[in-house]
Amino acid sequence: MVKNILEAFGGLRDPRWDHPNKRHKLIDIVVITICATIAKCEGWEEIADYAEEKKEFFKRFVELPNGIPSHDTFNRVFAVLDPLAWQSCFVSWMRSMSELSAGKLVAIDGKRLRGSKSSGTGKRDEEQDAVEIVSAWASENQLVLAQLAVAEGSNEIAAIPELLELLDLNGATVTIDAAGCQKEIAEKIVEQGGEYLLALKSNQKTLFNAVSDLFSDQLTQEVEGVAMDKAETFDVAHGREESRKCWVIHNIHDIEQLKLAGCNLADWKGLNSFVLIESRVKRQGKESWDKRLFLSSLSCSAKDALSKARQHWSIENQQHYPLDVVFHEDTSRTRKGFAAQNLAALRRLCLNLLNLDPTPKSKRRKRLKALLDDQYLLSLLGIHLPH
Repeated sequence: MVKNILEAFGGLRDPRWDHPNKRHKLIDIVVITICATIAKCEGWEEIADYAEEKKEFFKRFVELPNGIPSHDTFNRVFAVLDPLAWQSCFVSWMRSMSELSAGKLVAIDGKRLRGSKSSGTGKRDEEQDAVEIVSAWASENQLVLAQLAVAEGSNEIAAIPELLELLDLNGATVTIDAAGCQKEIAEKIVEQGGEYLLALKSNQKTLFNAVSDLFSDQLTQEVEGVAMDKAETFDVAHGREESRKCWVIHNIHDIEQLKLAGCNLADWKGLNSFVLIESRVKRQGKESWDKRLFLSSLSCSAKDALSKARQHWSIENQQHYPLDVVFHEDTSRTRKGFAAQNLAALRRLCLNLLNLDPTPKSKRRKRLKALLDDQYLLSLLGIHLPH
């Protein structure tokens, strides 16, 4: 049973000191910000203006002991709110939906919040890099399962194991781009009961060259003792033709060619197969080619491997794209304290709420409907009030 937002975030720890100037309840501030973000508001001033206009509406389900907070109050609270405390409430809420990842594909990828970068040339700005958020995406459910900000001075490789800790991977297949193609990450996934399909590039130079040579040799002259499966697809849509070919090599630990190359396959926990995907796209008379290699713990057919590799791109098309185009994430200039990463997490929460609504409308139209129709907004939040 899905919790409503009041239940999911009611236990969020308030980072503010108890003093006479603390006039507004944390849950009120959080719920108002979620509602305003769904309802097309961007920036603290718009959130505060929206709340003032909807004051009587909000009084129906939050207390507002001292009226509507100012835009500065919204900003200050989200700047000091602990991202890990927020994450805990978010993950708990997602787990209440049960079996989101079991047997499904979980895509992991990072996204940079471009507007959070500061050159330090402003009167109040300090120089800082753009915040990067790594998130886990349930491709079939179209939901963000969890997200973490990459620590300043660090990278995705360090953040991914922490993100995996938050997930129930039992029976799930995890896909990650080449940045996550690391022995430690593969081991973490297997230990948590999952399978993996990791993009292989030159950051794993020895293995990349050996696997490339193996597929090249096998496709030109069959290598003795190598078992390979093949699948093909062809699609025509949106004015373009796309054909894909996929090959999977199994029983890789017995291949002498790989042993001679010094690949040390035993270091990759659970590794069972190599995957090669070639794609050709023809659009407006122009053709482009792409070739990708993968390491996998799966013992699946080429057809299944191709399907899973394609599902990975759902995180780009169905998460990153709407965040920029519908929520205008890259244009947000929020930078103070933890505000940028907390708002990023909040946008992903709002994206989930829109995706959970089965109404066959675009996300833009759903946000407009939430702005105009209070009952629809309440239904997205899981709040049911007496008429």
